[in-house]
Amino acid sequence: MSLENVHDISIVNFFLVVICAIATSSIAEFATWLIVYRRDEYKTLKQNIENSQNKLNKAQEVYLTFSQQAAHDKKLAQIDTALKRFNQEMSSFKMKSTFLIAIFMIGALYTIGSLFAGLIVAKLPFAPISFITGLTHRGITGEDFSDCAYIFIYVQVAYIWRTNIQKLFGFEAPKSPMASPWGQPPQWGNSNEIGKDCNLVDMLSIQNCKNLTKLSLFLVDNQISDAGATKLTLSISFCKKIELFFLDIQQNNVSENGALGIGMAVSQLKNISRFELNIYFNSIKMDGCQKLVLGISLCKFLTFLNINLASNSISDEGIKSFGIQIIKCENMKTLNLDFNYNSITVIGALFFEKQMPKLMHLKNFSIDISYNNFQKQDYNQLGMFLKTCQQIFILSISYSSRSPNEEFVGQKFKWRCLKTKRAVLFNCKN
Repeated sequence: MSLENVHDISIVNFFLVVICAIATSSIAEFATWLIVYRRDEYKTLKQNIENSQNKLNKAQEVYLTFSQQAAHDKKLAQIDTALKRFNQEMSSFKMKSTFLIAIFMIGALYTIGSLFAGLIVAKLPFAPISFITGLTHRGITGEDFSDCAYIFIYVQVAYIWRTNIQKLFGFEAPKSPMASPWGQPPQWGNSNEIGKDCNLVDMLSIQNCKNLTKLSLFLVDNQISDAGATKLTLSISFCKKIELFFLDIQQNNVSENGALGIGMAVSQLKNISRFELNIYFNSIKMDGCQKLVLGISLCKFLTFLNINLASNSISDEGIKSFGIQIIKCENMKTLNLDFNYNSITVIGALFFEKQMPKLMHLKNFSIDISYNNFQKQDYNQLGMFLKTCQQIFILSISYSSRSPNEEFVGQKFKWRCLKTKRAVLFNCKN
């Protein structure tokens, strides 16, 4: 850099450009305040956007049971639609001011350009990369690209000044929505041709995600076999940091060995606190149920368990083994089980409920035993466990009735539940 070039730079011109940038930005923001920010319509729209965004974020962070998923998705869609509508209204409301401010800024920039065109107002400490020099060296003759034109200084100062004014006076636009990876998990693999070997594992390379803490997989209505389920869950077992795991593998071809693979994989997730499994309409029998819960019982930090084993072939021995193993999860607080459409009788149900008092920290318990091998009078034998389960606050029980007078089904059972003065929800299905 020559001494002559240094003397060509006027510090006065530099500060004049800075002052012009500050002045035009301040005028633009003041005009925007007059036209937009001070009006009640803007304040209402901004508040609506923020409220909708907060609702969406909270809804996306909610962890649901399988039966609640459809209603929750509908609610999310409604909130998202409302949020998009408010954002569109905000854009339309600000359009007039944006247009006027744009005309003002173009006029101001043209005027400033006529005063400082061709002048070197600053010296950069480096030569910028080629595609930036069109801005930093604009209108300047010579090949010393460290010479800086007015436009670069003006744009930088105007942007920084205007951003800080907006932050200082609270004029910032509401933040745009961001998707939650766990609240709305990607539905990989629903109703396609993943196949019995579950080639999705190779595609996703889940086993390489060593720092994964939350995982949701939706693999509904494929042809996944025991080998595929084992392959999938084996890859997941390498993700040792997983705390929340949701696996929907309903309507596939998983049986005993697949259930064993799922159980073994989950047992390797030492940090897991919440596990939700939908294995509805597969081929799980007594041994499969036992192998599955054996692995789950090794998860000592598990506090929330939601399992849908409906429409399989689980008998009394299956639910008995489930009860024996599940009590090893000593920290369990919420337990939601769906055994409907299996082959369970009152014998298995009685044995299972006798295990419940051993879960000393259990607060919420939900079970669906509808459409099994129960007679109308069998339900009157249930509910004795509540006498010794004082810690359970919320109880939800679903059962079925073939009687036309369903209000008379299981009266003693209902009485035992209601006598505890807990929050009890009965759902009697015909």
